[in-house]
Amino acid sequence: MTRSGTLLAAKLLPHAIGPLHLRRPRLIDRLRAGLERRATVVLAGPGYGKTALLALFLRESGEDSVWYSLDASDRDPSVFFRSLVQGITEHAPEFGERSQGLWESLRCRPQEAERMRRSASRSCWRRALSR
Repeated sequence: MTRSGTLLAAKLLPHAIGPLHLRRPRLIDRLRAGLERRATVVLAGPGYGKTALLALFLRESGEDSVWYSLDASDRDPSVFFRSLVQGITEHAPEFGERSQGLWESLRCRPQEAERMRRSASRSCWRRALSR
């Protein structure tokens, strides 16, 4: 595996949850209820356990999911979209085939990619907050 392939694989791995993790049944129930909605936003300050909560929830729910850990390289929209597509493709291979051309074309047009990223981000937030 190439270095970039190894880094991408690491970004797509959910965080490990240790045996001494604090159980939060009320928050798990709220996340479960959120599956009926388009999006669920988990918002809290650093160190409040958001990552651990979501990793535990996804592990216990058995639902299909894509874990994607953001880092500074994701500021480049072509890197972000390519990595996200790779994660989704693991669950739905046809998704990657259809979107292959999109991220290739975005690499050649960074301004268009950034506009699409901002638009998608705004749209997701509007939908999440409207529920």
